[in-house]
Amino acid sequence: MNPYSITTLDRQALERTLAFIASWSRDDAYDRFGTLGDAGPRWLARELRENRERGALVASDGTRIVGLLDYIYASHAVHFGVVVHEAQRRKRIGSALVHALLGADDRHALAECRADNRAAVALLRGCGFQCTGYDAHEMHWRRA
Repeated sequence: MNPYSITTLDRQALERTLAFIASWSRDDAYDRFGTLGDAGPRWLARELRENRERGALVASDGTRIVGLLDYIYASHAVHFGVVVHEAQRRKRIGSALVHALLGADDRHALAECRADNRAAVALLRGCGFQCTGYDAHEMHWRRA
């Protein structure tokens, strides 16, 4: 049985989620935001507080947030990003978050990640995404 619960971010969990975002290392921020780096977590915290169009799912161990998937609908698809606490990785939390999002929505899903981000590449492939191309900085993925 999975000891983690996955729920939609609500006002009650917002402060714990913002604390989770604040705890990210530079590597976590780079993996999630690429060149936005340190500004990315501040931007996401503001988005989660203020932008009603941005949704999120959180994975919790009962007392703290251990994973976050944020998403937004644009261009007829759902775009999302995932971060799992370093100590909780390789436990399929990221996959569970992605499946929870995709199971609740029949829209196309798009994702981007750096080609050298092996964890993200494995996560996307494992969740049924196909690489649709590359640009100078990222791989582009689609799941129909």
